[in-house]
Amino acid sequence: MPNNLNVLLIFTDQHTQSVLGCYGNRVVKTPNLDALAEESVLFRNAVVAQPVCTPARASLLTGTYGHTHGCVKNNMVLTTEVPTAAEILAPIGYRCGYIGKWHIGNEILPQRGFGEFWRSTEDNYMSNVARADNRLFSTYHHWLRARGFEPESKEPWGYFTRMEAARLPEEAGKPAYTAYEAKRFFESLDERPFFLAVNFLEPHPPYFSPWDDMYSADEVGLPENFEVDEEQKAGWSKRHEAFWRFYYERGHNCRTSDVDDVLGMRRRYYGLTSLADKYIGKILEALAQSEHRDDTVVVFTSDHGDMLGAHQMVDKGMMFEEAIKVPLLLRHPDGSFAGSECDAMVNNVDVLPTLLDLVDAPVPDSVQGRSILPALCGNPGAVPDFAVVEWNGLLQNMHARDPRFAEVLNAHVRCVVTKRWKLILSPGDRSELYDLENDPFERRNVFDRPENKPVVSELYANLRRWQEETQDDLVVPDPLASVE
Repeated sequence: MPNNLNVLLIFTDQHTQSVLGCYGNRVVKTPNLDALAEESVLFRNAVVAQPVCTPARASLLTGTYGHTHGCVKNNMVLTTEVPTAAEILAPIGYRCGYIGKWHIGNEILPQRGFGEFWRSTEDNYMSNVARADNRLFSTYHHWLRARGFEPESKEPWGYFTRMEAARLPEEAGKPAYTAYEAKRFFESLDERPFFLAVNFLEPHPPYFSPWDDMYSADEVGLPENFEVDEEQKAGWSKRHEAFWRFYYERGHNCRTSDVDDVLGMRRRYYGLTSLADKYIGKILEALAQSEHRDDTVVVFTSDHGDMLGAHQMVDKGMMFEEAIKVPLLLRHPDGSFAGSECDAMVNNVDVLPTLLDLVDAPVPDSVQGRSILPALCGNPGAVPDFAVVEWNGLLQNMHARDPRFAEVLNAHVRCVVTKRWKLILSPGDRSELYDLENDPFERRNVFDRPENKPVVSELYANLRRWQEETQDDLVVPDPLASVE
């Protein structure tokens, strides 16, 4: 039976691990998350199942990998064959709520166990046909309209674009709205335990906010791996990079190889991070005021990271550290693990089984992640010493808009990462191996060095074992077959 602990899951969108004060960044101001970290266990090696929004979100909420839950690219609908956290907890008595971007189904209508409290912020995924019914707008859209704001488009299906919302006064922005609705959720609680998932779009593009000028270019600087050797990259990396350069020059007016453009984007990203931190603080304050602080597990993480100019790349989708590594904090209400760190290899599919373990809830057979709790209680062998990150082809339909990116459509990748090594394999393409201990910025592909054959062999064996355990049927040839 559940122990009646509540769960508050807060996650940002596209938030790389390194842009947080508690992870050692001395520039960004994140006082509320830093304070949460002091009361939590901080995970140093948390990665995501697939570094793009829809697949990563589906993995976080179901504890399964993309090749299992089926959301292998953006803008897909999560299969009903695997339950979400809410579909597991609601039947055993939990009141479940969701606030923010969903991105694994219909954004507007309550679903997947979160029917009691559903607050949506994103309108850009809905079709114009659906817009003919004025009810099919986000709750954020209606909240803005009630406060006198009007979208620029006056068509019957006109909505507040992300760029419009980012330029609204701070008190009308998505972070403020998200915190407002979280407070309303806490005010409406009854005797039942609760599970509330809160997602902030920030610091996701459009990389604009009222806090654009909070940081200077000199403060944020360029990443240490802005300049890289093109010959070190695999063909998949180069093709993906070409796509992002095309996309950002066209859609976001950001030339990813231009120093000023990248510095400007980084400045605004830091501002977005601090803005989100402010309103995360307001949610934690509202939790405390609800008198449930002492019986609520709090988790903070992100769906994936952002390249932020590393390797002259922006956005997600790569297997580099900036894209796959995310912050992960876990606070237990009894103070267990407060101020501690965990360097175990953790995947975001492990978050759900860990939460279910903490509240003594049943774990469905569909869950492929593993609870981290035993590792925190003195049994480090309870979790593998490696994690697997996958890429399952198409990012979204953007790739199909230009024939130059046709060969990216069917590219598949499997990445095996440990505390020291990272092996990136793409069938039919050049393999990559990085020594994260001696080359933390992944500037030197050392796959072809003969002395690294044993490392490659061990990592590949781990991958094959993982594929068998998770029923991943992607054919990944033995990389040593191509090494002389």
